Parts: sequence; C-alpha cells; structure tokens
Amino acid sequence: MKILIASSEAVPFAKTGGLADVAGTLPKYFKEEGHEVFVFMPFYKPLIQENIDKLQLRSKLKHKGNINFKVTLGNAEMQSKAYIYEYMGISYVFVEKDEFFKRPDLYVERMTVNGIEKKADHPDNFERFVFFSKAVLEIALAMDIGPDVIHCHDWQTAMIPVFAKSALFKGRFRKIPVMILTIHNIAFQGIFPYSKWFLTSLDASYYSLDKMEYWGDINLLKGGIIYSDVITTVSNQYRRELQTKEYGAGLDGLLSMNHAKMYGILNGIDKEEWDPLKDEHLHPLNYGPGNTTNKTKFKLAFLSGELGLEDTENMLLSAVTRLTHQKGIDLLIDAFEELMTLPLNIVILGSGDVDYENKLIYFREKYPRRFAFRTGFQNELAHKIYAAGDFFIMPSRFEPCGLGQLIAMTYGNIPIVRRTGGLIDSVADWDAAKRTGEGIMFKHATAADLLAAVKTALSLYASMDFNTLRDNAMKKNVTWANSAKEYLKLYRTEGMMK
Repeated sequence: MKILIASSEAVPFAKTGGLADVAGTLPKYFKEEGHEVFVFMPFYKPLIQENIDKLQLRSKLKHKGNINFKVTLGNAEMQSKAYIYEYMGISYVFVEKDEFFKRPDLYVERMTVNGIEKKADHPDNFERFVFFSKAVLEIALAMDIGPDVIHCHDWQTAMIPVFAKSALFKGRFRKIPVMILTIHNIAFQGIFPYSKWFLTSLDASYYSLDKMEYWGDINLLKGGIIYSDVITTVSNQYRRELQTKEYGAGLDGLLSMNHAKMYGILNGIDKEEWDPLKDEHLHPLNYGPGNTTNKTKFKLAFLSGELGLEDTENMLLSAVTRLTHQKGIDLLIDAFEELMTLPLNIVILGSGDVDYENKLIYFREKYPRRFAFRTGFQNELAHKIYAAGDFFIMPSRFEPCGLGQLIAMTYGNIPIVRRTGGLIDSVADWDAAKRTGEGIMFKHATAADLLAAVKTALSLYASMDFNTLRDNAMKKNVTWANSAKEYLKLYRTEGMMK
C-alpha cells in the first residue's frame, strides 16, 4: 500500500505532544511491513532545518528535492515549495510557507503581560492549516503518489478529506480507497469565526448545521468527522467516551451518529527510544524484566546526586506531565501537604499553567530534601525519572490514551492512574488474590481518592507483592507493533469495502 500521513507535527522533527509520537513512529512499522509511506508536515523553521541537519539528511533526488505548487486562499494565490527528505526509508514532505511556519512555536505565541508570561493561539491558525491541508493535496498530485490511504490527524489536517471530496479538486481524489481521521484529543477542534470562511473557497452549502457550522463559527474537526471514511481514536474506551456529553466536548451527538465508522486503536511506545535495557541515559546501570538490581542502584544514585533528595530508599512517586487541569495536577497539589507526611519522595518534570508551576515551586522551596521539581521538557531527565521512579502518578480527568503510563510500565515504574479513557485500556488494576495487574487505579477526580491510591502503593511497596507487580508491568507488550497491525488491518478492510 501507499500510505500518506498528514500531521502538524512528527518526531524526530517537531513535537509538542503525543500526536508527534504517533505520526512519526507508526510509519516506521508500516515501512517494516513493506508499505511505501509519505509523511507530510509543515516546514517549521528553524526547528525542522536544525533537526534535518542534525540527522544529516539529504533531499530525495527522485523529485529533485523539491516540488513547486500553488494554493488559493480566498482571493490570494500563494506560490510555495515542498522539500522531500528520506529518513529510515520514509519520505518526509515538508511544506514551506515562511509567513505561516517560520515561528518559534508551532501553535501559540508567547507574550508578557504585567511581567507574567502568557500564551495565546496564533491569530492566523485558520489560514495556516487551511493552507497546509490544501497544500498536501496539491503536492500529492504533483508527486503522482496515488495513495491507497490518506491518514489525517486532529483538527489541523481535518480539512483534507473535506477538500478532497469537494469540487475544488474535481474528483481527482475520488478513487482514494480510505480517507481516515484520527482524533487525539477532542478538546482541540479548530473553531474559528465565520468571517474566515471565504478563505476555504468552498461554496456556502458546506457551512450548514449538518456540515461545518458550529454555533455561528466554523469547526474544522467537525468537517473532518463528516467527510472522513473512517474515524479512529487513540483508545477504545475514549471512542466510547466521546459519544457521551461528559467527554464529547459538544460533538458527542455527531460522533454518536457516526459511531459505525469509529474505531479505537490504542497507542504504543517506540522501544528504540524507550527500553531500560538499551537506554543510553541509564548507562552503565541498565536493567530489564526480572533483573532490577540496577534499577535500585540507579534510583539511589539519581536521587542523592542529581536531585539532592534525602531518604533515598523511600518510595519515589514520579510524574512527567503537562501541568494542566486535564492532567489533574491540581489534585496532586491539593493532596501535597498530606503526601509529605508519608514516607515517600516526589519528583515532577513538567510545564504548563503558570499558577500550577508557582505552587510546585513553593512546595519545592518548602520541602527541598523531599521534593524535586523541574520545568520544561528535558528528554534525558525524563528518561531518568521513568527509570528511578517506583510509582508514576497520572490523575487525569480525561485521557484519550496517554503515553506516560506505557513508558512507566516498561521501566518498572508502576502507574497510579484514574479510571478513564486509555488508562482503562492500558493498565490493569492490581489483584492481590490473582497476583495480576500492572498498576493501581482510582475512580474519582478528588485529592482524597488520589491519597488513598498512594497509600495503597506504599503498602505494596513494603510487601513482597511489589516485585510481582513490577515484573507484570515490565513484561507487558505496549509497543507500536500491535497498533500498527491494527491500523493496517483497518486500512485493508475499509479499502476492500469501499
């Protein structure tokens, strides 16, 4: 099959979240199965150029390294280029438009108001990603790819199936067997004012209640849901949740109407990046299932050395997370003082809401020998925290899939998770009688439930069951190989049905 993947980000070139892991890692497994893969993404400068240089990539000569194309936005005809690079046998097609993509941040701009740093969406995100969506189709035609599958991700590329099936492309994509849209997080839908509608060049019939109109605005994700042949979510439980008012973010009715074309496929992790046996950041104290002596040694050295914590043999509660309401970081903050009365240490790596950051900084100053907090995303430090931790806390209010718990299990860092979304699909609660399960689950998004789960973890940590629990977690297969096979099966099945 020829598989075209369109995403606003993909590792190893640009990343803000789990979307990049999916769009950048799945293609490797597709390639291993013998499929030809093209990944389209914006050419964010200088970020992508720096990563191209670091990886020492050269332009793919088959297409002379670049493609000239033009896209119409409203009354403006925009000329631009796409650059094609080959990486690990996969064609990466970078769409250039400096006025849209040459910026420090992918989706937001930073500003300082009264001495406080704030973030806001780029005001032209509609123009940026409508341009990108049209560009993907124009470039695919220029390259004569003839894809069997076009796989789009989130609102930034949700207009691709809309445009592909519109009169704008004169039926040239009518024979594409599968047009698929993956919803990674329905909290982000691409909602914009109607005043921008003319930029799409679509006729007025597309702006209606049963299509892309949304409370007087434009909803790009809604359009993708309607015009895609298949919708996937990143866990089966999240697929079910999206069809409820509690989790559907206003699109639950639409998704319920389209339930027959919805599938849930759980994300995985890349074992080339996340494997405690091979992780260069742990050397020489690498470890694996059934042999965690080096894990204990690493924890002691890391806590006493790099983090400067005391009582290093205490249970270590860890988190690598975005500091947002979704991730339930406020529950941890509300429980913090009581957590500090327990025999444990805490380490958190993350950034996000400034108020949450300030509260965690306050606790760091109050408990400097018990609590370590680092901001931002630091890849090496993340690896070390996953390896050193005994338990990994994820009190999410909602969680489409989550990658943190998958990585944590691989490193023998037992997840403590709330019973929601992909956390339900990926973590089995510990059953003492059967000695099965890989984590600890709690039901309600409250500090009290979180505290109770941590106390359960402390009890397990002090028992012989802890070794069994840790072995269960480390032996669980959470790689992308399983997910890739499910996607390929879906592509084939839907392609034959159409």
